[in-house]
Amino acid sequence: MKKRILKIGFLVLLLSMLVGAFSSVAAAQPRYASAGDAQGAISYDNQKFTVIVRGTPGVTQIKVTATLYEKGFWGDTAVGTLSTSSKSNTCYGEQPCSIKQGKSYYLTIAASAYINGSWEPITGTATANF
Repeated sequence: MKKRILKIGFLVLLLSMLVGAFSSVAAAQPRYASAGDAQGAISYDNQKFTVIVRGTPGVTQIKVTATLYEKGFWGDTAVGTLSTSSKSNTCYGEQPCSIKQGKSYYLTIAASAYINGSWEPITGTATANF
């Protein structure tokens, strides 16, 4: 009898831990599978980087922050930052910067799209070697 009670207690404990784990994962997910798409480009010839974020239908505003980093032996250095916004479902921005031959760069894009009363995240990256 004691073994049966212990087995049932163990199963209840295990199930409650699993339910708690799955509910916390679900809470961390955005409301929408994808609120849009973020793309970037790094241009050596024009010495600038560009960002375009396209929201899904229903997006009414977009806020974007992008940072261009130069990869280095002792760590990466931010060489340009862009912040822009739009009151539509598309947002475009470009930022002049100093891009050097023989270096590697990466661009991080963090955007938020306003859809159905809440802000949803959109992210993107771009890389380039010159």
